[in-house]
Amino acid sequence: MNLSEKIMLLRKRQNWSQEELAERMGVSRQSVSKWESGASVPELERVAQMCALFGVTADALIRDDLVPGDLPEPTAVPGHPLMTLEDVYACVSNHQTVARKMALGVAACVASPALVVLFSDVSGKLTDVIGLPAMFLMIAWAVWQFINTGTLTSRYRFVEKRQFSLAADALEWVREAREQFRPALIRDIALGVALCILSPMPTILLDAFAYDSPLLECAGPALLLVLVAWAVFLFVRSVTMLNCYQRLLKDKDV
Repeated sequence: MNLSEKIMLLRKRQNWSQEELAERMGVSRQSVSKWESGASVPELERVAQMCALFGVTADALIRDDLVPGDLPEPTAVPGHPLMTLEDVYACVSNHQTVARKMALGVAACVASPALVVLFSDVSGKLTDVIGLPAMFLMIAWAVWQFINTGTLTSRYRFVEKRQFSLAADALEWVREAREQFRPALIRDIALGVALCILSPMPTILLDAFAYDSPLLECAGPALLLVLVAWAVFLFVRSVTMLNCYQRLLKDKDV
């Protein structure tokens, strides 16, 4: 295994792109690309720098007789924690809770005027006694959910900033978990789009059968808000989880 192959392997074990390695070393991405393709050889100063970054000895990096299994697991970069498989489990579990709370909070804000709309042409008293208090309670509950998610995510700020390294088994698990999540993501997005498209249908149908009933006339717009809130819940929950996987993998297309 030659030097260029080792540089590429160690970079991928740290889950860094060529740009990220170049930034850490103070060189251009083209330089890293040339090292990995074998078009050029890094200077001894750069080799020493890579040894410090990857946590390997110069002997392990330069010797051609070493195979991938001989190279050590990645170590944490100074100031950047090394996330083990257990750390990744905890992070994903944390983000699942955050995704649900965020989605419920946003959906509650969208649906909060539903009772106000429902009673708007029926009874001003019902609007004042039920509709408005219900709306403010839902908004207050949503704000509490948002504050709660901020507390939950504070522990993993370094993930948001991509200032960490992943152990090899943790990296492999995140990749598999993201692939397993994709069908659920596609399903939620498709269902959410369908709900948005169909949301005006209750208004259209109930208007046709209202027969001068103010309650039925207002039920349509109220149901529209509920359907849109459901769609928003699906969007926020699925996209929040996708962002979690993408940030753990340090993908740029978040």
